Amino acid sequence: MMSTGAANRRQLLEQGPAFARQIRDALAKNENLAGKTEQISLGKDSSPHGVIVGPDGAAWITDGGQNAIVRVDPKTKAVKLFPLPPGTPYANLNTAAFDVKGVLWYTGQSGYYGRVDPKSGDVKVWNAPKGRGPYGITATPSGDIYYASLAGNHIARIDTGTGAATMIEPPTLHQGARRVWSDSTGQVWVAEWNSGNLSLYNPKDRSWKAFRPSLRKRDPVDQPANRKLNFKFSPVRFVRLQILSCWRTAL
Repeated sequence: MMSTGAANRRQLLEQGPAFARQIRDALAKNENLAGKTEQISLGKDSSPHGVIVGPDGAAWITDGGQNAIVRVDPKTKAVKLFPLPPGTPYANLNTAAFDVKGVLWYTGQSGYYGRVDPKSGDVKVWNAPKGRGPYGITATPSGDIYYASLAGNHIARIDTGTGAATMIEPPTLHQGARRVWSDSTGQVWVAEWNSGNLSLYNPKDRSWKAFRPSLRKRDPVDQPANRKLNFKFSPVRFVRLQILSCWRTAL
């Protein structure tokens, strides 16, 4: 039987994908992929950056303009703000991810990360190690949370109990770790903005692997970058990454 959270997420996906418009103070939802787009106002000072679907089926947005996490109900379109604690400077909110307990974790490029408990409404914020840089964030199947620090050149694991962040530095110096994704085994993939590498971190033995895409002059748009990974790569770094075979072939 499908869980309530899975059913809600499926319902939202069937209604159409949602995306945040950073310049406009709105969330746009594409209705049934038919080309009809509905805009939902998030607030006068809103400047949304990222949007994800939560376990409750709602759209959750990182809103830098309002220095808040915003929830939009998929049925009623009701907008609810979860402002960062009073006195928190401009965080430049970036991305978010839910852990296995349904708690949302977020990053702020100005040098912050934090969490929102949807049940209690409690919002917390912490100063990031090395300050400015927290960007991408991901949750592993076991419930661990990792984020990438673009300016800090590292990834970090957050202790979801205490909120403390432990830095993990990739072997490539000044790599510009920007985005992180967990695979089904709990390993963490890192897109490195400065180096151009796609790196893999294994928390079990703390090992790293780096995959360097290479573009050939005779075909500058799409080239197989690595036989083991077997993916295609475009000149815009990791913006269009087409997986042609299972990640497991690289593990």
